[in-house]
Amino acid sequence: MDFKEEKKSVEQAMKKMVKQVGSEQTNLSRLEIEDYDLEAKKALVLSAYQDIKERKRYAFWIFLMVLVWLMSIVGIIITCGMGLLTISDPVLLGLIGATTVNVTTFFVIVTKYLFPSNNIKNGDL
Repeated sequence: MDFKEEKKSVEQAMKKMVKQVGSEQTNLSRLEIEDYDLEAKKALVLSAYQDIKERKRYAFWIFLMVLVWLMSIVGIIITCGMGLLTISDPVLLGLIGATTVNVTTFFVIVTKYLFPSNNIKNGDL
């Protein structure tokens, strides 16, 4: 459930609660509703903070993994160029091409998952 759906759910619950309350309990009920609304907002902020923290952590590890992956391919190419490792040209080209496609695809997919594009307009969360 995303933020917009949670917000609509909270608003619907508040409207339902207001309808159920009699006129003598209106002031107390409004205070309770405001308290529930405040608590819901605090929970959403804490959730967003935790998401940001986890995204930073995973972004670091993804970057590190892609870096090691690419550096290992560069190491293989350098050792082949120096004559320390003998790999035929078609195999070397396949290794370079497949690794480039795999790393790029992996990086794009994981980055889009960790950092989804949220279209927040007019201050509407």
